[in-house]
Amino acid sequence: MDGTIYRGNTLFEATNPFLSLLRELHIGYTFLTNNSSRSHKDYLEHLKQLGIHASENQLYTSSQATLKYLAEHWPNVRRLFVLGTPSLRQEMAAAGFVVTDDSATEEPDAVVVGFDTGLTFARLCRAAYWLKPPCSWIAARSAPRSSKPPAARRTPCWASLTRA
Repeated sequence: MDGTIYRGNTLFEATNPFLSLLRELHIGYTFLTNNSSRSHKDYLEHLKQLGIHASENQLYTSSQATLKYLAEHWPNVRRLFVLGTPSLRQEMAAAGFVVTDDSATEEPDAVVVGFDTGLTFARLCRAAYWLKPPCSWIAARSAPRSSKPPAARRTPCWASLTRA
């Protein structure tokens, strides 16, 4: 949304007239973002601060897409190592996942990679450690863990949102 309907904290001049026209013509719309730096709730609040009142159903984020993907394709995944902002980690936890600590003893079921404003080399190395290369950018497409022999198992990753 940043760069299409607003820039930072400034709403574009044409945004409200365009949204008014859509409402007048009874055309529905949904706000989409591939930026995971804010949670769904945080984005709704940001839109509200900009003067755009959107319902929960009018916003879809990459974090929501990731949660849906995990539920549909990896239903047994419960523990996540998340490279992302505190907002992203909180959203994953609120969805019922255990967000693991940055520790060699906290083995996750999957690694979620998001936009991380506080990314450190140490956390990046930890994610790489849990992925046990070779891992493609989206390794979640590989066969379910239960179908692999124990020696070949590797933690799936899901690249959620990659906008800087």
